[in-house]
Parts: sequence; C-alpha cells; structure tokens
Amino acid sequence: MEPVLRNDDNTLEALTDSVWLDESTCLVHYTYNAHRQLITVTGRGGSVRRRFTWHDDGLMASHEEASGLLSEYQWQEIADLPRVVAYRNSAGEQLTLEYDFAGQRRGVPVWL
Repeated sequence: MEPVLRNDDNTLEALTDSVWLDESTCLVHYTYNAHRQLITVTGRGGSVRRRFTWHDDGLMASHEEASGLLSEYQWQEIADLPRVVAYRNSAGEQLTLEYDFAGQRRGVPVWL
C-alpha cells in the first residue's frame, strides 16, 4: 500500500505506515486520516485490531478494540488544556472525572 493517498484534486486523503518482520511479513499496519490522526491499526494477518474516531477539534472521540469494546470520551478545556471529563464503554462502564489543580488532585467522584 502506498504510504500517501491523495484525492483527485491532489489533497491528502490518508497516510499509512507499516512495521515489517521481513520482506514478506507485515507485523502491524497503521492508517491515518488527512489530519494525520490514527484511524486503524491492522495486525498480522490483516485483521483490524483497533479503530479510532476524532472530534473536529482534534481530540480522540472513541476507540474500538477488535473484541468490539467501544470506548468514548468527552473533553473539556480546564486550566487551558483539554481534559477528559467523561468516559463510557459499550460494556456499560461510565465515569466522570473532576480536576482540582489548586489541591493538585484529580478524581472519579461518581460512578454512573
């Protein structure tokens, strides 16, 4: 696979990268979108091991494992940096995160 994929108008469509054991055995293959964000990790044998989605602001929205477990993230700018404030997965686990920089603490106050 070509490492750089371009659209008809010559704009970047995707990037790829691979790690090879030898000339014929690809151990892992990475595919990136036009914003250079990782979107898939494909393992030896060609099966997709992990998929990623991204918010418009460039922060990770979700990742899905080969098992089907989907994890999703909500972000908020706190102290001038993006921070994860909520997480949930398809197994039913959910949590919220709070940050206290004055007290130099962060925590998980409530399991939903």
